[in-house]
Amino acid sequence: MRTYLEAALKRKVQHIPEHILPSLTIDDILRGTPQALENSNVPGDIQLSFVLRNRQSIDRFAGRPIKNEKQQDLATTRTIFFYHLDKAFQFQRHHDTTRWNLAFFAALLCDDPATPTSAAYDDSTDIGFHAQSFMIAYLAAVMERHNAPTIFEKREEFVRLWKKSDWDLFTQFASGQKKLLKREMGRLFEEWEVELDNAIQDMGRAEYDRRIAPFVGSVVPGRKDQGLMREQGHLCGLMDGMGSQSSEPADLEVSEERKQELIDALCVPLEQERYGDYEDYDEDMTTPTDLTDAITWIQSTRPAEILPVLMRLFPAPE
Repeated sequence: MRTYLEAALKRKVQHIPEHILPSLTIDDILRGTPQALENSNVPGDIQLSFVLRNRQSIDRFAGRPIKNEKQQDLATTRTIFFYHLDKAFQFQRHHDTTRWNLAFFAALLCDDPATPTSAAYDDSTDIGFHAQSFMIAYLAAVMERHNAPTIFEKREEFVRLWKKSDWDLFTQFASGQKKLLKREMGRLFEEWEVELDNAIQDMGRAEYDRRIAPFVGSVVPGRKDQGLMREQGHLCGLMDGMGSQSSEPADLEVSEERKQELIDALCVPLEQERYGDYEDYDEDMTTPTDLTDAITWIQSTRPAEILPVLMRLFPAPE
């Protein structure tokens, strides 16, 4: 029985990065350790027991998030995003696709005759407003993941917006476009280093940390020393509206009921499927602009233009 459970655990947590779900053994499940019962990286209703019980449905579309609620419910879509089961649909800039989308959106938001924060803007007549709202929501979600990982408000908002709208991230790139974008990311890193150093010199470190540092290493590139300073493993500065929370698992009183829930979830069969048509399932979605236009924007938009826009869209708390 133990061998069966060990194999089941290995299959059911595969493809989940260790920085999202720390490495677990079957003893963690059987004893109900804090690492197995409480993961501060994900919301409470999609903890490990949910993944173990529902991995079959999570994998139905080869681990892809699907907008159609009848084909994939919201909880499953959220699980794919929060557990980083699809590299294109998650909230950390460690993957090329994420870095490219962040660069696209930051540049595109500079084309902003009237922003979603403007009371005079009529969102019922201009689809540009909705595209901007989608891009802003994504940037906010990524900032939250990097700067306040135990708070989920902005990420939950983005997943719900993605689910109910036709908007999508850029996920399909030709080989030549990938090579071009990797070169552009190198250039942008160098330009952002200079821009951020200038901002520190002009504003002073304290004001810089309050107004600009939360963007660095989350939505824009930069050196480690240009981001938020850390003390004892915690961020000194947090995004507006976010409080400090420890990322360590809370002390838990382990109950037999919670341990049994984990074991029962692990025992739910996970059948080997041939996904067939599900793997090729397609939906009508649209990106904020076409890919060629987005690439042109990151080639022609400088950090000096982007930074004031980010500061206006995400103002620091007073």
